[in-house]
Amino acid sequence: MTIGLKQVSKPWPSCYQRAMVRKSAYWSLVMHYIKFISMLSKISLLLVLLMLVSCSNVGGPKQSSEPTSAETESATEGEEGVSELDENGQPIPPQFVLIENPYVLESSKIPDSAKTEFTQVKQSMAAKKWENAQGLLNLMAETYPKLAGIYTNLGIVYQHLEQLEEAEKAYQFAIEVNPKQLDAYSLLGVLYRRQGRFEEAEKTYLAGLAIWPHHLDANINLAILYDLYMGRLDDALRYYELSQLIKGDDDRQLKGWIIDLKRRLARQ
Repeated sequence: MTIGLKQVSKPWPSCYQRAMVRKSAYWSLVMHYIKFISMLSKISLLLVLLMLVSCSNVGGPKQSSEPTSAETESATEGEEGVSELDENGQPIPPQFVLIENPYVLESSKIPDSAKTEFTQVKQSMAAKKWENAQGLLNLMAETYPKLAGIYTNLGIVYQHLEQLEEAEKAYQFAIEVNPKQLDAYSLLGVLYRRQGRFEEAEKTYLAGLAIWPHHLDANINLAILYDLYMGRLDDALRYYELSQLIKGDDDRQLKGWIIDLKRRLARQ
């Protein structure tokens, strides 16, 4: 007799269950390994990028957020360049400071006896007794050969006596004895100008002004030379205006020269 078949559910063998557990653990380990490798790749890429950036900066100029020296100087100049304004809103020019005559600073070295003798010389020159003044100055030159003012005044006397070559030599010797004898430069420049030696006159004036920029006669004479003889009107105006500052008062003649020169410049 045949018995009917009945489907019966049986439990999984224990060995198969252990195999499934091991398989699950294996795949979990594989996934962790993949994540680890991915993380290492990202770190490696980041390190490579950092190395490239570092290498690109080696030997090259470094950028700084601080201003350069030129920018600093420019900013400083901008602050210092701000000038005060007057009631009309115009910039107030800086106050003019007169430089002291270096030759006068040495006047204390002149002996009292020489000052006394020179008083007699000035009296003779004021009276236009040129020969008498010449004799007194020659005697002083023998006694005080290092006093440059003696030779400067000898030059003046020689000019009045129409001895122009002797006058030129006297002025030149005064400068040689004492380069700070500024009157000698100015008088020699005038002598050159009257002889038509304009370039020599200019060089002589400028040589004196290089020692004392505020010598009034040299500034005025240089302005006249540029204005009337060399046609350099802009330079002439500059020295006229400086002469006005040096003189310190409202000199009508000098002011008139400046006004006239500005009109001529405006017509150019």
